[in-house]
Amino acid sequence: MDGGQFQDQPAARRSGCSKTIMWLVGILGALILITAALAYIGDQFGKTPEERIDAAINEDPRAAEAMGIIRTSFPTDYARMRQRFIAALGTSGDNRALRMAAQAEMRTFLRGHLDDMAQAPTAALADFRRTQVAALEAMQRESTERCAQAMMGTVDIATPPSDAAVTAMTAMVTAQVRAAAAGARSPAGRSTTARDTDSRALFDGMRRNGATDADIERFVGPGDLGGASPADQCRIGLSFARGLQAMSTDAADRITAVIMAAS
Repeated sequence: MDGGQFQDQPAARRSGCSKTIMWLVGILGALILITAALAYIGDQFGKTPEERIDAAINEDPRAAEAMGIIRTSFPTDYARMRQRFIAALGTSGDNRALRMAAQAEMRTFLRGHLDDMAQAPTAALADFRRTQVAALEAMQRESTERCAQAMMGTVDIATPPSDAAVTAMTAMVTAQVRAAAAGARSPAGRSTTARDTDSRALFDGMRRNGATDADIERFVGPGDLGGASPADQCRIGLSFARGLQAMSTDAADRITAVIMAAS
């Protein structure tokens, strides 16, 4: 596969690259709030839904930083999220509706700010890529199946991973939110068109990290990544994240921007 095939993908939204980004956008964005909610709401009986939600999203150390950035940099988004969480908790009296609201709201927020993330400063994107590798590796330590679920966006948020894995994943979500805020504040003006040399460097990096040409074809094209075995899905996802992180900074930034723009 040559680099031009990455540039010319009209089906980028269906590609494995987009699957990886959508995993970050959907499942992990929900986990950061769900973890906080389940940790704190159970001890908040006797308080109003507003007090219980505020405790959940402001006191859990894993959620507080990301939510603090959203509150200060995206106040309209924060107000919408908070009101939906309050309504969900007040309606159900349990965590089921809150879990669904968290998933939907964080998906909406992160998807709505992918363009901001694509224009984040280099340091913020490098931090995101570093935490992406760490999150996938943490899921792999849980099991091959967990890693594959993370790659494909099918993690069951009703039964979250271990504390160590959730900590790694929430660190990545925080890096995403931080990048979005920085990109919205001071856009880098980065191109969202991949160069041939960038694409080739990514594919070479993926090969060095265990991917075959057939794996890359599955990952970048419309392919059948969904039909791959869990072991293959995990290996391909890790080869992408590690290969991207190992690229030169400028090239990695451009590829990151291309994928975010296509998601």
